[in-house]
Amino acid sequence: MRTVPWRLLATGVITSLLAACGIQSTGVMDGGQPSGGVNVYYVLDGKLHPAFRTSVPGDTAAAIKFLFIGPDLADRAAGVTSAIPAGTKVHYGPEGDPILLSLSSDPARLSGLALTQITCTISSAWPPERELPRWGVGLYGPVGKYLKVSACPLPPPRASPSTAR
Repeated sequence: MRTVPWRLLATGVITSLLAACGIQSTGVMDGGQPSGGVNVYYVLDGKLHPAFRTSVPGDTAAAIKFLFIGPDLADRAAGVTSAIPAGTKVHYGPEGDPILLSLSSDPARLSGLALTQITCTISSAWPPERELPRWGVGLYGPVGKYLKVSACPLPPPRASPSTAR
């Protein structure tokens, strides 16, 4: 006859007691947006669609970079697109200011949806310790064309951790 080791028996007793303590399972709970990232606005079914990207929180430059790269493979497979024309390049204004952007094309030719993608991405990724200017974002195009864009009309989204990339 084999004897059951004392540790194994004690582990079984403790596990049984803990399982019967009356605490019910809550299932999966949405904790909101994961830390360590930014929301980038793309387009889905003709409307703005936030996509969470892993980055340093409040890193506006990273958010803009993600925006102008465009949706990733998983987003594109889900039908996510961008209203910003492919190949549009972006450079930051004086001293790397992410509110003054220089584009490779005339910003006046961008659709309203593309302009809103830019302003909402910047607003969403803006560092919480800095106040976002009320006037919004300034966009420059070639040969000094300038367009002032108002702030994002949307409230900040709550991205789920399952959308983090």
